[in-house]
Amino acid sequence: MSAVKPVEPDRTTELSSARIKDVMATEIIAVYEGWSVKRLADFFVDKQIAGAPVVAADGQLVGVVTVTDILKFDSAAADTKTIQVTVNHYCNIAAGTLTEEDIKQLNSRASTICTVNSIMTKDVIHVEEDIPIFQAAALMLKNDIHRLFVTQDNKVVGVVTSMDLLKPMANLAV
Repeated sequence: MSAVKPVEPDRTTELSSARIKDVMATEIIAVYEGWSVKRLADFFVDKQIAGAPVVAADGQLVGVVTVTDILKFDSAAADTKTIQVTVNHYCNIAAGTLTEEDIKQLNSRASTICTVNSIMTKDVIHVEEDIPIFQAAALMLKNDIHRLFVTQDNKVVGVVTSMDLLKPMANLAV
C-alpha cells in the first residue's frame, strides 16, 4: 500500500481561486414544465440522465425534476384530494362536469395527463458563474443536493454536479 503525499500549497491556491464557470458544463439538457410525466420519463431514458432543470416557455428556470420525482409520482396512490384537484382542473377546461367513469380513466392515464410542473421541485437553488467552487460545494452539502444550476437573468447557462467539483481536487493529487 502506498501513501498519498500532500498537495503542494501553491497548487491548492489555484483551486481556491477557481470559480463555478471553470468547472460547469454549458451543454444544458432542460425539460419544459408542460411536458407530461410520461414524456419526461421517456426523455430521461433517451438522454440517459437522472435529472434536469425545468424551464417555462420563455426559458426562465422554474424548477428541477429528477427520476426520484417520477418514481414518487408512479408509486403514489391517487387519493380523493388528488382526484378532486384533477376533476376541478379538467372541469374548468371542459366547462362541464366529469362522470365517475371519466375520473377513473383520467386516473389510469395520469402519467400522460399530469405535467412536469406537478411533480417538480419549485425551490431551485441556483448560483451565478463567479461563485467560488468551495462556496458552491458548501451550498450543495448544506442543502443535500447533487447539482447546482448556474444562471444569468434566471436563465440556465450551466450546471455543476458534485462530481464536477471533485475533479479539480483529484487533479491536484496527480
